Amino acid sequence: MLTLNTKVEHATKIDGELHLPYDQREKSRLRASLTTGEEVAVFTVRGTVLRHGDLLQGDDGRIVKVTAAP
Repeated sequence: MLTLNTKVEHATKIDGELHLPYDQREKSRLRASLTTGEEVAVFTVRGTVLRHGDLLQGDDGRIVKVTAAP
């Protein structure tokens, strides 16, 4: 399972996309699935709210873009 834990400002390549509604984007620990179906674990600093377009780096170096779901 891919672990996403570092927010980055810029990336030259996006390796995946994560659609999350607001109630999940405000959690600091959660399990979710990328649009490809791959499961991921998200660990962010407490109090962090993920915004549409935020980029998260995984423990293997892959970059995932957060997309706000309705």
